[in-house]
Amino acid sequence: ILHPFMPFITEEIWQRLQGQSPGGGVPVNSIMIQPWPHIQEQIIDKKLEEEAQSLFGLIKEIRNLRSWIELKPDQRVMVSVYAHTKAKEKLIKSNCGFIVNLAKLETLNVLSKAKRPTAAISAVIEEVDIYLHFSGLIDIGKERLKIQTRVSESLKLKDSKVARIKNPEFLKKAPSQVLENERKSVEELKDSLKRLEKMLNELR
Repeated sequence: ILHPFMPFITEEIWQRLQGQSPGGGVPVNSIMIQPWPHIQEQIIDKKLEEEAQSLFGLIKEIRNLRSWIELKPDQRVMVSVYAHTKAKEKLIKSNCGFIVNLAKLETLNVLSKAKRPTAAISAVIEEVDIYLHFSGLIDIGKERLKIQTRVSESLKLKDSKVARIKNPEFLKKAPSQVLENERKSVEELKDSLKRLEKMLNELR
């Protein structure tokens, strides 16, 4: 599949995998004359794909929590998770090192009980509760002030967009795609405000 875009590299790799032609010269078994690859349904593992997507979603959500309190990329943190099912707990435990590495964690604790840790901001994704421990990492007073500022700015922006969408002149003149984008933006701002308010309550 890559060959049309990087033919010299793919040919070299192909020859190394197949073995060079006798005496050198033109390859007997060039990648250029191979049949186009086809999907082999029998080797597709749907369960494995779902598990991989679940892990990627967990790592992404941890990264989101890191970005919300603006941690440095190389700053290692402790995260605790509680899985609602035994299958999910087993998946997380068996891939613990993978999660720690990609989410840049100091440690990953898998909780046996659904008890919320103190001094932690949280998120929930696919039957997993995630807690990022912030004790000693941030100045809580400064962080709350920063989030309150973001809440104020987001509220103003949301209100202005809502007013714009309700304006008859705008509704009359705006292309449908522009109108759809504005509505989508309002929903995204609402979701952002919910997360900010939740974080304010947790930063105590």
